[in-house]
Amino acid sequence: NPSDCLSRGLTPAQLIDHPTWMNAPYWVRNDILEWPIKAYVASQNDNDLPEVKILTLSNVTVPSDDKEESPLRLLSKRVSQWSKLLRTIVYVLRFTKRLKTRGHITTDDLNASEKIIVRAIQKEHFPDLLKALLLKRQCPTAFRKLRPFLVDGIIRVGGRLENANLTFDH
Repeated sequence: NPSDCLSRGLTPAQLIDHPTWMNAPYWVRNDILEWPIKAYVASQNDNDLPEVKILTLSNVTVPSDDKEESPLRLLSKRVSQWSKLLRTIVYVLRFTKRLKTRGHITTDDLNASEKIIVRAIQKEHFPDLLKALLLKRQCPTAFRKLRPFLVDGIIRVGGRLENANLTFDH
């Protein structure tokens, strides 16, 4: 078999000089009627046949008491780079038609996907704070000093940057 030459670790120089690599086995160059014939005799006796065991596989799904992971969390486990995660979310948003489908990904597309990711993370990790802010109730004690508030559904906190002439997205 000519492919055996390569799998046996021959160097390129050795392959060039190898008789079957460049020319194929000798018998292939002959007329097809001269090719070797391997005799095959089918067994007529059932006792000569090997035993075949049938293997049955079962797939069982067991419901779990754990909370089901969000699609975003599952996606973040598969995509390890922030920029790739943002672009993937853009394509998901385009597919679900929440963003106008355009050719190239724009900064607006990336910003929209970033906001979705931040909202999902905050919803998962700060549900009590988010609920209090949405219902305009007093925040949990641990967050009061930070003076949290909502902008576009995203939790923001007060601080010295309030005095800066910047938008919340900077």
